Order: sequence, then structure tokens, then C-alpha cells
Amino acid sequence: RRIEGCHSNICAAVRFRPGHKWELISGGLDSRVVHSNFNRIRTLHSFTLPKPPSNATPGQIVNPRFVYSLDCDPSGTFAVAGLGDGNVAVLDLQRRATVLELEATASLVAAVRVVPSPGALLVLAGGVDRHVLVARV
Repeated sequence: RRIEGCHSNICAAVRFRPGHKWELISGGLDSRVVHSNFNRIRTLHSFTLPKPPSNATPGQIVNPRFVYSLDCDPSGTFAVAGLGDGNVAVLDLQRRATVLELEATASLVAAVRVVPSPGALLVLAGGVDRHVLVARV
């Protein structure tokens, strides 16, 4: 199956949504995270990641907020997107909202993982600047 029209630029990351048959999350170089149903071949929701405030990290000029990496928590409630500006966006797939944004690295976030932890989730993010973020959310 092929879902067309999800992204206006390169789709850089794709992840199945755990516990939700037929659903996937994709992230692209158009600064969007798209939640889709690939059985019905339709978009369920699209998150356009907002521009950061004017006091954003200096790397923003060089590294746009493209989505380079994705992961979901084991329940499929939250998705985490690693961005080109060094931030990590935490998205609530049920409420269809961005709930948190973390400063992770000084350059693009190449990998993100969500690990269950008692009473919270651990977000792990690795940047191309060789730094690793471990955050409890």
C-alpha cells in the first residue's frame, strides 16, 4: 500500500503506532508529523511543528525543524519527534496536541527512543554533536 500526499518533502522517519492496528506515524523534511491509517489510506491528523520563539538556539538558522527521527511509547499514546534544530517534540496522539518540547542537543537529533519508567516515560535523544539527552516526562 502507498499513502500519497502525506508530506510535501522527503519523509525521513516512519513508525508503526503500538497497539493500534493499521496506524503509523511519519515525519518529514516539511516539519510535519503525520498520523495515518494505512488500511483506509487516509491521514488521521497532521502536526505542523511551530516555529520556535525568537530566543531559540543559535543552530536554528542552520538546522531547520525537520523531523529526522520518531518513536512511540508502548501504549501508542505519545509520539516523540527528533528535530533538526536539536529539540525533541512530545506529541499526544489521542488529544492531537504537542504537549512538550525539550532542548536536546546543539544540532539535529538523529535518534529518539521512549522507554517506560515507573510513573513516567524516559525520552532518550542522540544528536549528531555526540550528546545524549535522558529526560523523564
